[in-house]
Amino acid sequence: MSRPHIAPRQRGYILMYVLAVMMVLGGLALTVAYRQRIGVQLVHNVADMTQQDWALQAGLAYTKAQLDISAKLAAAANAKDPYADMVKRWQMGDKRQIQVGDIVIDVSLMPALLAPDFNLFTADEINRLFGALGAAPDDAARYAQILIAARPSTGFVSKSDLVRIPGIPQELLGKPDAAGGGEATVPAKGGSDLYHLVDIGSKVKQIDLDATPLPIVAALTGLSMEQLAPLTAMRASGPVDRTIAAQKISPTLASMAGASNAVLARLAVDGGHAWGEALLTNGKGGFGNDPMTIHYGDPAKTKTDESAPGADQA
Repeated sequence: MSRPHIAPRQRGYILMYVLAVMMVLGGLALTVAYRQRIGVQLVHNVADMTQQDWALQAGLAYTKAQLDISAKLAAAANAKDPYADMVKRWQMGDKRQIQVGDIVIDVSLMPALLAPDFNLFTADEINRLFGALGAAPDDAARYAQILIAARPSTGFVSKSDLVRIPGIPQELLGKPDAAGGGEATVPAKGGSDLYHLVDIGSKVKQIDLDATPLPIVAALTGLSMEQLAPLTAMRASGPVDRTIAAQKISPTLASMAGASNAVLARLAVDGGHAWGEALLTNGKGGFGNDPMTIHYGDPAKTKTDESAPGADQA
């Protein structure tokens, strides 16, 4: 029986069809392989981020422990304990490295002043604060009375209480940041609402001449924003000298200025992209902190210099 005759043109069509099918199958195989590779890379990235997050949290716990030890050693030194100076203490301005497993964490400690405690503000100071934030005089006085009436006899519990008071514009009360992560207590250089300007529970009613926002300075000193304008120029020139500020602006500034009473700890993964900050305060139970929010970005912004001592093992 003779085989069917296939014309050359038909053979060409079949070959093209087979090649097209092979190209489609090859493309599908490449797509699947690429997606699998991307999936594996994402899993590795998530694992690395999780590992760095936990390393930073462990580094923060180690930093607090070292500060607790240093505080006790300082107290022992003041009591003339001859052994107190045998251990090197962690202190303000230090730049150190600690090792958590295979990860090296760069740590820097900077002085910080807690934001003023809003529970300690008088009606007049609240009135001046609202005025400094742009409220009309009559409105500022009314808002101050609303806040005083709403404040419990034991004081507000958290800054979140401030944002739920009716009768005061929300833009003056403010609200928590969308990113979340604890109530920041470091006086911000900006900020135009109560939530971002004050603290609850810090038991501080002093100002940082270099950092406390001008509306807070105006409220606590009784000076107008116009009178405080030179303070902005002085800040731009470097650390503000309280004696010069008293001479050029008002002696009240010097009397309200406070010394650092907290530690701002910055931790960054050496060679990585994860870093975080936490405000550490020394209470009866040792150093505590607000939750540390982990950031991802250029670690050079927080990396300590290369002269840091050898890494401690955490």
